Amino acid sequence: MYIFAGVAAAGLGFLSLDLSAGLRLHPGDGLLLVCAVAFAFNILLMARYAPRCRVLVLTLVQVVVTALSCWVSAILLEKPVPLSGSVWAGLLYLALFATILTLAGQAWGQRLVGPERAALIYTLEPVFAALLARLFLGERLLPAGILGSALIMAGIIGAEIAPRKGKRREMA
Repeated sequence: MYIFAGVAAAGLGFLSLDLSAGLRLHPGDGLLLVCAVAFAFNILLMARYAPRCRVLVLTLVQVVVTALSCWVSAILLEKPVPLSGSVWAGLLYLALFATILTLAGQAWGQRLVGPERAALIYTLEPVFAALLARLFLGERLLPAGILGSALIMAGIIGAEIAPRKGKRREMA
């Protein structure tokens, strides 16, 4: 399983690194690393609590914690924004589709699969982001991005078909 996670991680590197600018780190790279660690902790905590808690209760707790964290961060770090109708519509859309439904889906899904498999499934996010950016925005996917997407898919498929020693096989 860990070998395939490494293959998927290498694919993520190919998909997201801009080799034309050299291999230097940018300020956003540090934030991305912190975010990846936070997501890893979230996946591990969900593996622990999702099987024990009702999906709606777990989702509600996550939404409240997320909302409070975002409000505090916005008050401390951002300038006030006029709250027009379009801003409220965007907030409502993001709250419902990008937060509530995805957290509920994760809470439900992680009742069925372990944290290792959940983490591998989440590596598909940049693949879909690249494909949707191509489809809707016309962005070009460079050869490194295509290789990265292929490695991510290979990691996921390899983890799915690899034999498990002493463990019951989970179906994702």
